[in-house]
Amino acid sequence: MRGTTTDCNSLTAPTFTEQTIGTNFTTLAFSYFDAAGSSVSPTTLALRSTISRVDINVGAEISGALSIGTVDNYGITLSVYPRNLAVN
Repeated sequence: MRGTTTDCNSLTAPTFTEQTIGTNFTTLAFSYFDAAGSSVSPTTLALRSTISRVDINVGAEISGALSIGTVDNYGITLSVYPRNLAVN
């Protein structure tokens, strides 16, 4: 899974092109937070300027069933603190 920005003329609605780089992903979620740790919904440029942390959740399942018949799922959550997001 990957998206490539193809047009950034609109700061609130950039255009993305989808390209597949992996399979069996079940989750890709982004959560945004301000400096106080409060959740931010980045729907406007003003709200986006308050973001100082981004949590990324990725989940995937194995490509086939195990010998016991189950399909396992694995997930990871990363917290990133981009230095330039909190700079005004």
